[in-house]
Amino acid sequence: MKSIRIGTGAGFAGDRIDNAVNLALHGNIDYLVLEGLAERTTIQAHLDRLADPQKGYGQFLEERMRTLLPICKEKNITIITNLGAANPEQAAKITKAIAETLNLHISISVVTQPSLRNVVQNYNPTLWETNEPLSLSRNAFISADAYLGAEEMLPALQGQPDVVITGRVADPSLFLAPMIHEFNWKLDDWELLGKGTVVGHLLECGAQVTGGYFADGVTKQVNQLVTVGMPIAEIFSNGEATISKTPNSGGEVSIHTCKEQLLYEVMDPSAYLTPDVCADFSQVTFTEVAKDLIKVNRATGRKRPDDFKLTIGIDQGFIGEAMINYVGYAALERAKLAKSIVVERLLAHGLEANAIHTELLGAYQTTHPSEVLLRVAVKSSKYDTVGLVGYEVEALWLNGPGGPGGVRKSTRRVLSAYSATIPRSIITNLRKEDDYDTTL
Repeated sequence: MKSIRIGTGAGFAGDRIDNAVNLALHGNIDYLVLEGLAERTTIQAHLDRLADPQKGYGQFLEERMRTLLPICKEKNITIITNLGAANPEQAAKITKAIAETLNLHISISVVTQPSLRNVVQNYNPTLWETNEPLSLSRNAFISADAYLGAEEMLPALQGQPDVVITGRVADPSLFLAPMIHEFNWKLDDWELLGKGTVVGHLLECGAQVTGGYFADGVTKQVNQLVTVGMPIAEIFSNGEATISKTPNSGGEVSIHTCKEQLLYEVMDPSAYLTPDVCADFSQVTFTEVAKDLIKVNRATGRKRPDDFKLTIGIDQGFIGEAMINYVGYAALERAKLAKSIVVERLLAHGLEANAIHTELLGAYQTTHPSEVLLRVAVKSSKYDTVGLVGYEVEALWLNGPGGPGGVRKSTRRVLSAYSATIPRSIITNLRKEDDYDTTL
């Protein structure tokens, strides 16, 4: 029976590159999936692209491609990644340029979605988190991305490209697409798509299923997390699969690690909704075939949803934060005095009291703590306003109370991800109109 091997080389944007290298070198895999997008990182990518049309692709794309392309080309491994983020076309150009500097001749397929900001604004969906239409949001609407599925990726896999670069795609779909492509599964064979989706769900978070997220150092001891391996699935054409990890690596693949990952971010195991299928995990079983080799069985599925899920990026302004330390004699009293000074100064600058947040860290560990850290944070739609907190906290150095320690301050943008749905037909028609799949 035909089988393919898929490995996860990254489960989030900041995952270790050396883990992916070891997997590609020693995993005997056909596909290497680099999953590097979360909701907030996608929104940040849109902001980056608005500031510079040549940006907006995922973090560490260049480092990963420079390191992995030579290995994967030599071993005939296809890289699939969502590190295209908000600008898959530019990510593909960057990847092509890197390959040329390495004297590699590679083909790259790109999967994008049409710009949805105006479409979603006109559709005005109800946000899950507020139960109100998008139009009632008091904050700036930055971006909208539909979670595309395996069907939207299939054209990119035709012709056996070396690299497939996508933007926002449902995480399990990154793994399901090559299964459908290799085994010629039908897009309405809900049982097979459910089986493939459970495998994708087990793989999507990288070392979470190989012991990293599982370990607590007490009741769940896992060996050699320093060299924790990345997961590998061998999938057969009938949907049966086994989960293992990079050979001679640390960590573990066990029934327990698989059970925890199966339930990760799952509200209803009998109805796990993806763009491809309503997967049913409720009867899934795990069987230990050998050490670090687990068989997955009894997943199934039902008809897919009629809608695509959306992630909607909202700009909620800025947070300014500053901290100052008081140590030794009367540390708590001096920190309280510093707090009152800063708050009164910020109010005098015109800030509202409910926009100012203060904490005295370490204040209540003992009756007379020897060290207290004052933290002050301010939220505002204006960058200059939140910068006042750093200015006022730093001014305490010579303006009382005496004996402060080091000051740390920062200002950052607050990005929030909201969820909604949009009819599949809207996205499908837009893709037909604009032909967003390209090959380099």
